[in-house]
Amino acid sequence: MVARVFVTRDDRSYKVANLDYNPKDASIYLFVPNRKNAPGKRGITEMSSQPGSKFRIDIKTFEEDVDYDHFSIHGSGIGHSRVKEGDVIDRSQWTPLKGLQKARHLWTLVLPDISKFEEDSANRKRDLKIEYLSNMTGCVIDVIAVPRDQNINFNVEYVESNDKPTLHTFGHARWDLGEYKIMVFSRSSDKHEGSPERTLKISLPEDYVPLVTTITPTFVEGVVARLSHSKQKKNT
Repeated sequence: MVARVFVTRDDRSYKVANLDYNPKDASIYLFVPNRKNAPGKRGITEMSSQPGSKFRIDIKTFEEDVDYDHFSIHGSGIGHSRVKEGDVIDRSQWTPLKGLQKARHLWTLVLPDISKFEEDSANRKRDLKIEYLSNMTGCVIDVIAVPRDQNINFNVEYVESNDKPTLHTFGHARWDLGEYKIMVFSRSSDKHEGSPERTLKISLPEDYVPLVTTITPTFVEGVVARLSHSKQKKNT
């Protein structure tokens, strides 16, 4: 089953990615369109898995050309990237999706400027649409798998030093699946200084989320957030 992820602006829709769910083993796949018709860039960045820890990703250090096909996380919890030639790279093992008991971060996407995207029609039943206001730049999308009977919140505190308050916008979409539900969250700010040329994918283990706070064409910065969980109350 495939769901397409869109950002919308001024009644126009722009496709960001495809999500493909395999009900046989509860695997989920991410396909990100190649905007420049050239191989992607690969880089490894170490991040602390402590809530509130700051991180910085220097995009200009991503020098290794990799022609990605897709990114996947299987029901067993194994995640990896697959390249066009068929090889598997960046293999990891975290919380299984099969029988998921707590929320798990899948991917965070830092988007290029929306002018880099082609307009497309978002008129299918499983299209996931997120509004991207015209006065905002530097959109971030978090994709998280959540047990069907849980809600989640990002839990982190940080201090901004600004001459004026920062304007933030948030959006979300949900896709209910057999084993779990996919939550897609978007975040934008009027303080972002630009966007990368290509979509930047960030992965963190377990119940951590890279909360991106600064976006420029050459680097992104942020803090590590922890997911907190709560059981949904059943009506009686």
